[in-house]
Amino acid sequence: MPTAGPLILGNQEFGINDRAIMAIVNRTQDSFFKGGSTFKDEDAMAAVISAVEAGAHVIDIGGVKAGPGAEIDPQEEIKRTAA
Repeated sequence: MPTAGPLILGNQEFGINDRAIMAIVNRTQDSFFKGGSTFKDEDAMAAVISAVEAGAHVIDIGGVKAGPGAEIDPQEEIKRTAA
């Protein structure tokens, strides 16, 4: 049976037995969490810095609401997640 290799994200490598902490920063105005409190660029960056300082290894930045809601075009999603 094949075994899983390491997960490599940027310069970090996670083996099968490693544990990692992932933080989520939602970049949507209608987020279920705190009503879009990290929609502004500076608020999102502050949340990322805070998460890293608290020990997060991975940051998941969401630019589109997962549930029902307004659709956004791909350029807006890129702007929200790759600024």
